[in-house]
Amino acid sequence: MAEDTLVSQTQWSGDVMAHYEFMDWPGIDKLGRHIDQNVTVKQVSSAAEQLGKARAFCEVYGCMGGQASFFHRKWIGDWQAVLGIGFVNHHLSLYSMRGERKRDYPANLFYQQPWWNDEKEFADYQGRLCRAVTEGKRLVDVLVIQPLTSVWCEYSPVDRGNGWASASVYDRPFADLTLRLLQEKIDFHYGNESLLAEHGRVEGEKLRLKEHAYSTVVVPPALNLNGATLDLLTRFAAAGGFVLFMGRRPELVDGRPGPVEIPSAQLAGSLDETVELVAARCPDRVSVLDRRTGRSAPAVYVQTRRVGDGLRHLLVNVDEKRAILVSARLPGLAAGAAVLDLSDGRSYRVPSGSDSLEFELAPAGSLLVLAGPEADSAEPVWPDLLGSGVLFRDITAGKPAVFLGKFECRLQEENVLLLNDFSLELDGRTVYQGPVSGAWHTHFYPAPEGTPFRAVYEFESAVELEGCFAAIEMAENLDRIEFNGVPVKPRKSRGDNGPFSPGRSWKDINFTRVDLPALRKGLNQLVIAGLKVNNISRSGCHHRVEAWQKHFPTEAEEIYLCGHFSLEKLAEGRYRVFRYRTPAGRNLAVEGYPFYSGRLTYRADFCWRGRYGGGAWLKLNGVSWLASIRVRVNGRDCATRRWAPWLVDISAALQPGENHLELDTAVTLVNAFGPNRQAGIKQDTGIGPRTFVLGDRFTRDYQLFEFGLENAVIYRR
Repeated sequence: MAEDTLVSQTQWSGDVMAHYEFMDWPGIDKLGRHIDQNVTVKQVSSAAEQLGKARAFCEVYGCMGGQASFFHRKWIGDWQAVLGIGFVNHHLSLYSMRGERKRDYPANLFYQQPWWNDEKEFADYQGRLCRAVTEGKRLVDVLVIQPLTSVWCEYSPVDRGNGWASASVYDRPFADLTLRLLQEKIDFHYGNESLLAEHGRVEGEKLRLKEHAYSTVVVPPALNLNGATLDLLTRFAAAGGFVLFMGRRPELVDGRPGPVEIPSAQLAGSLDETVELVAARCPDRVSVLDRRTGRSAPAVYVQTRRVGDGLRHLLVNVDEKRAILVSARLPGLAAGAAVLDLSDGRSYRVPSGSDSLEFELAPAGSLLVLAGPEADSAEPVWPDLLGSGVLFRDITAGKPAVFLGKFECRLQEENVLLLNDFSLELDGRTVYQGPVSGAWHTHFYPAPEGTPFRAVYEFESAVELEGCFAAIEMAENLDRIEFNGVPVKPRKSRGDNGPFSPGRSWKDINFTRVDLPALRKGLNQLVIAGLKVNNISRSGCHHRVEAWQKHFPTEAEEIYLCGHFSLEKLAEGRYRVFRYRTPAGRNLAVEGYPFYSGRLTYRADFCWRGRYGGGAWLKLNGVSWLASIRVRVNGRDCATRRWAPWLVDISAALQPGENHLELDTAVTLVNAFGPNRQAGIKQDTGIGPRTFVLGDRFTRDYQLFEFGLENAVIYRR
């Protein structure tokens, strides 16, 4: 917990890297939809690799938000893999999303998601990636001293009012140096002073920390060095090792004033000079040129490992928005190499005679190169595309053969109207009217157990419509449900806990289906009533249920009206049921399906004439927030895509003349499950229980993600 900065780990754990020695698989917790935690990952991977641990472990993907699915997991997962994480524990998979659980640091990565059936291939992708960065041994020759003891010398709890200003001055240069080394493809480990005191020694001209030895040691801005560290660096420098101080020399030894003199050590006056001096000592490292700028590509991070008699190079584009045209010089390439597609495990031999590769890395794209004996079994062909987000040829440079600008678009499930506002009565008295999020922690959860409650939801319909149902959380535990004054019954009985059955529940085991009489034109009213039974104590917290066999919980949540209809927007935050209209599929949020939470099929017919040749690529354009797209041509599965460049080879499924294209797509649950009524919510990179609660960011209108697809183009292969 709180490993991210030198100050926070001082407060929470003292010295996280020292603790990692006593873990079988040292691990961290990575939260949020961002990659701003280079230091956190490098701390755990450095210790794990130095101490000979089998893997570094990470619980990850919590707090990303409900819009996240495969692409964001690839982006974050690839970034942490290239930094040394070799095992991923997903946060989180909920058996039930009822009540407060759906707000437990989403996204929920489980059966409730429309994309869940496309999960296995991605899990296999991550498995291959993790194996790639755990086999063999990472090649690292630079050690960066972790200036944690300097923070200890400055830290005082009484400085809380100024944000621990004195102690915090070491975090920024330490993080900046970390970032610049990564950008310059200079791989390194951190040197923790506790671990160095226990395991560090001088071996020839190198400093060894158990499994790894280094010829270059960098000391970032620091006030203190432990006496044992100073002695080790002095002996290392005397043996011919290179010691470089960045910006300043420490002034304390073991927390006391004392000379920090290493005769042959150099002092760099700036971060730029530090990186230049270190780079000069790593002339044979991987070089990655951005062909658009003519300069090094800072967003491409690299890891190189020795596996047996060969090398593995992993190159990752950590920019989730920009594709990069790359020219990469890779050691060992000329002696025989292959590229491995992490998406399917196939490998392809690199054309001989070159020590460099040119390709395009898609946003969050990654490339694994095998140099040496591992390449011997590769296929003797060169691909145009790898599913991990790599293009070796500009497939879309030619003239399009077929343009598909219009699709027949069909929902695979019922549409949804989110009933998000209600009137709440407790013990016969109206206590609240408004968005449900304003009642949870002010009225419903604090009410004594067994308090009678009644909740009234209203909505409008432009049509009379049969065949609708309401998805109501724990409906089977309510005393009464009425629709327009008519009693209705849930499809489950009290105490019926599973397993999940789509005939009785919607999306989740505890979102019970309640069949409704025909909707009437005009105002409709849905009323639920029962006893408040709930163990939530506050946001994200709960009491233990002592007698769970007799615990029949109830909720005061949104209700999901489902049926064969579209929606018509009346005003901010207000929709009414309208007759079904076939969506165009470009933006469901404005086409009458703002809360749709299922899969969507796009269909189109096209003619493939002989003059176009035999092979073809399908390019999907304007893909907006769709989690996955499964491509079928003439009933044959071609591939499932989850991220750019959204290209699929459809050659094997093509036939002369008429062809039928089908795109089976999945959205996420975010528009229906939220949070969706907070200003700026799309820009939030960390989502937790409090994010959902009514507050000063409330907006009456819904902040919706625009699920859709613009068009598709077929190119000759």
